[in-house]
Amino acid sequence: MDAWAQQFKSRVNAFLESTGISPTTFGLRAVGDPHLMRELARGRSPTLRTVDRILAYIAAFGLDGGGARCSAPARAGPQVFVTGEENEEQQSDE
Repeated sequence: MDAWAQQFKSRVNAFLESTGISPTTFGLRAVGDPHLMRELARGRSPTLRTVDRILAYIAAFGLDGGGARCSAPARAGPQVFVTGEENEEQQSDE
């Protein structure tokens, strides 16, 4: 199993433990699929879109510490990353 896949699985399991949400309810609320967790346990690989939706659902609870893939909600606008040079320019302008 890839490292990111293991990290993702650990994050989801930690979320389920900390919230007490059942796997069926989690799948239904996160992506509209009550069988999601059972299918993932059987080896189904989620699409990146599904992973993003799941991580956005977890992030909405404010319990997530970040990690595998972006935890920002999928409906958020594009993220802008500032390089060191741009950051220095912004600071000197202030």
